[in-house]
Amino acid sequence: EPRRAPCARSPVRRLEGWSEIADYLGRSEKWCWRWAKKPVGERLPVYRVGGIVCADAEDLDAWVQAAKLADVGSAVPYPLRR
Repeated sequence: EPRRAPCARSPVRRLEGWSEIADYLGRSEKWCWRWAKKPVGERLPVYRVGGIVCADAEDLDAWVQAAKLADVGSAVPYPLRR
């Protein structure tokens, strides 16, 4: 029986690890890590499962959209892939 990824718990697209999250957003791993440490409301929506950082693609998309709608200028460096 194949092992399931620690973050795979629903049909929503799960991204596992800083590298996969960074690739999805078109940014560096360091950029993602820094935005994950921001205050609530600005923070990159990631979580940990068994010590592995994970994110849902739809949550990242919503975060990007909210940052754009907030119109905070250069305070939020938008992900490149959007």
